[in-house]
Parts: sequence; structure tokens; C-alpha cells
Amino acid sequence: MNKFVYTALVATLASSTGFATETDWPELDRELEALSSTLNTQNTGGPQLSGWIITSIDFSGDIMPNGVDDLTGTSLRDVRLNVAGSTADYGYKVSTNLAGGTAVLLDAYGQLNFTENFSMQLGNFKTPFLSSEMRAAKRELFLGRTFVGGGSIAGSITDPSAVGAARDAGLMFFGNFADSIGWWISLQNGQDATANNYRLTGRLAWDAMGEGAGQMVDGAYNSGDGTNMTIAIAYTEDSSETDASNGNAPLPTSDTEQIGGEVYVTSGPFYISGEIVQNGKNLGDNTPFTVTGSYLFNGDWEVALRYQGHDDTPLTGAMAGDFAENTASVVVNKYVSGHDVKWQAQYANSSFTTADDIGVFSLGLVLAF
Repeated sequence: MNKFVYTALVATLASSTGFATETDWPELDRELEALSSTLNTQNTGGPQLSGWIITSIDFSGDIMPNGVDDLTGTSLRDVRLNVAGSTADYGYKVSTNLAGGTAVLLDAYGQLNFTENFSMQLGNFKTPFLSSEMRAAKRELFLGRTFVGGGSIAGSITDPSAVGAARDAGLMFFGNFADSIGWWISLQNGQDATANNYRLTGRLAWDAMGEGAGQMVDGAYNSGDGTNMTIAIAYTEDSSETDASNGNAPLPTSDTEQIGGEVYVTSGPFYISGEIVQNGKNLGDNTPFTVTGSYLFNGDWEVALRYQGHDDTPLTGAMAGDFAENTASVVVNKYVSGHDVKWQAQYANSSFTTADDIGVFSLGLVLAF
């Protein structure tokens, strides 16, 4: 339809410019403005398609948890497809991850905006715990999220276990006040799915300086002028005790709770952040944390260092019975078109209580649309 309208517009302009007088031009301008407004109205609210591909070539001379030695291969870390739109005060989003070869449903929710500062989501969405999980994966400073933010040891290479936020079905209210304080509160199904228990989460974030930092973008790139700071705290508790999908069998980590805190600061080309989680009952009673610093130079290059203290976090999968101690990482990013097109060269080294250290070098590419 738009193609037809644009074709007609070109034809109209071609004929109009040959015969228009000075008094005709204002009327033609008004017609063009009306047509532009009509086209914008037609495009508002309709389904908008977006997504990204995050892929990397990974190298390691160490023995992986699955017994593979001298790792060399390509990983599809994230193949995302998002569809979102809005109509009146309502919005929706559906997203899938195709990295595993089949579509895995991620987000699927409707949203009602009561006011500019007060909204509701109903469906499947991210638990509002830490910013490192709530941000879009393409805007992360490193390949993969932090361990406490839902990522895995050594950038999704060694172990899939994680603490921190995840997606789940439920109801969430969120908003902001005073233009500097954001709040979220959600009630989700939890580990026992639709059984009688649930996961309750609350989050409060304060933009203490400037426009705030770290909520939408990780790092110094496109972080705003001056000095910006955001401080946030969060609490989540899952009272689930049985697994409804497995005959109500007892869960290995039932009735869990976590308290999280984070600080993000940007000042010109400098960026520093820290996050910490206190794992309560049935999660090891430990306190993993992350500290990150970066420097942006030449406008489109950024180098960053990250240290993650896992505080003897118990591992699962191929490394069950062992404990993670720490991970140190360095990354160099080249922004070709912001976070939509960027190259990432990263090295991460993880140490464990029993297993040998694992070091992984990765060359990654992010392409978003």
C-alpha cells in the first residue's frame, strides 16, 4: 500500500512542479504534510520486526566439562526474532531464540499503559531483578551476561547453571516517579509452574546523577554527557517446593530467595559498575559479585575488564559437585554501527575448587536489525 502511495506522490510532484505558481506552493506543502501524517498513522501500532544474531568463534587449549580438549568451533550464542507493536494504550511483544535450531519462546506478553508513568504486563517476561539480565543481549559489553545476571561461567562455554533473573509467566506492575526513580513488582509462576506457589520480585532503581547509567546499555558507548549514576536494589523469592512438570517431585532448589544490589557510573569515556547477590536459603548461602570497568577511545573502540567472584557457587550439569571460584575477563569492542553492528574480541579465564582453570578466547560478531 505504501509503495502505491509513494508512486502516486512522485507522479503528483512531477506534474505539480511543472505548473505550480508561488501561491500554489503553500497548498502543496499542506498536502504533503497531511499525506506524511497519514502514512505515519498507518505505520503506528502495526507489528514491528526486530532481532539480532550473536555468534562467535571460540578457542581453548583446556579440557572442557564435557571432556573435549583443544576447543575450536563456532557458537551461535543468540539468534533472536522479536515482534512488537501497540494500539491505543496497549502493547505487545513476542520473541523467540533460534540459536538451538528450534524456536524457543522467550517473551510473550501484553502491556497496558495506564499513564505515562504506570504500566502493567501480563504474560511471559523477564523477572525484574538485575539490570544485567533485563538489558537486551545485543547491548552487553561482553559476550554473554554476567553470572549473577543470568549468564554462565566463561561466557556460556563451561557451564549453563546460573543465578539471577530469568523469564517466567506472570503479572507485573512497573513505573516511575520524580523522573529519577523506577520501580517494578511482579508475581510469577515460579518453579512449580501453575501450582499454588509463586515467585515474588521487587526492584527499585534511582538515577542518582544525570540521566542514570547501565539500565539500557552496558559500557561507556552512547552513555550520555557528563557524569551519570544509577543505584538499584532488588529482592526475589520463589516459594515453590515441588515440580509440577515431574509428578510434583521435590525440587532440588526449593523455597529460594535472593537479594541483589547494583551501581552503574559513566563519566565521559569512563564506565564502572558493580553488582552483588546474596543467595539465601537453599542456594548455597553465598555472595557472588561482579566488578566491571571500561574506557571508550576514538569514539568507536572500547576496552573493558571484568572480575566475577563466584564465592564457591555450586555448579550443575557436567561440573556437578564442583564449585566456581572466580572469572576474569577482558574484551575489546569495535562499534561499526553502535551496538547493532559490533565486533568483540574476548578472553575469559575461570577457576574452580576442583577442576583445572578454563581459559577461552572468543571472536564475536553482533548483527542487529
